[in-house]
Amino acid sequence: MMKKVLVILFLVSGLLCRSQQIAPPISYYWHHFSGKIGNSEVELVLYMSNDGKVKGSYLYTKYQTKIQLAGYIKNGNISLSEYYKGKITGYFNGKFLNDTLTTYKGLWSDSTKTKSIPFNFEQLAESAGLGDHLYPFYSTDDEVENFAKSIKTSIVNGDKKWIADHIHYPFKFYGEKGSVKDYTAKTKQDFINKFDLLYPSAFRSIVNSSSPYFLYSAKGEVMFVGGLIWIYENEGATQENHYLYIKAINY
Repeated sequence: MMKKVLVILFLVSGLLCRSQQIAPPISYYWHHFSGKIGNSEVELVLYMSNDGKVKGSYLYTKYQTKIQLAGYIKNGNISLSEYYKGKITGYFNGKFLNDTLTTYKGLWSDSTKTKSIPFNFEQLAESAGLGDHLYPFYSTDDEVENFAKSIKTSIVNGDKKWIADHIHYPFKFYGEKGSVKDYTAKTKQDFINKFDLLYPSAFRSIVNSSSPYFLYSAKGEVMFVGGLIWIYENEGATQENHYLYIKAINY
């Protein structure tokens, strides 16, 4: 009788332990987080493979400099080393507080592990990349973000020619806030002639305040400036032959 009781207790204990474990991550999703390290605002993206390996990067919102991350996750506990210019500059040690992976909390420490600061991140969204690429393109993540930076610089500085050179024609514009509601530019010159009317100073201010890093992707496209700008890769792109272009800029 005692043996049966012990067996039942053992089985129940095992079930309870398994029920408390964090569900394994889905490897084709990137997880976007926002939060703070101490009082500093931070953005972070993580890719968690089913083998427990984790990669990603983060940046302080104020400085907009990406810092690489690598580590592992086990039963919701996640440990990461951060790298800047090839050197370890700090560590994240914490855990997910629920099985939906929406809250990541713990301590950040410097490279000597003599200084520790609490951190707390909340997940904003998930996006599907291409394997362990943040973006669903053959173009590298750096190429996509550098392209977004070029879009930002060109719009803010009024470089109409650069923008015109990086869209496909005919180019359809769908307006909501500006004076133009719908317009189709058939040529580069058409687009350049209408540029100031389509994209007034208010739009340029929005673009100027938008980060070109850790962009969201959906249905094979990348969203910039909260969905006002969409980035796409050429149809039929391959590893050897690919380029990025602007599919839409709406305001």
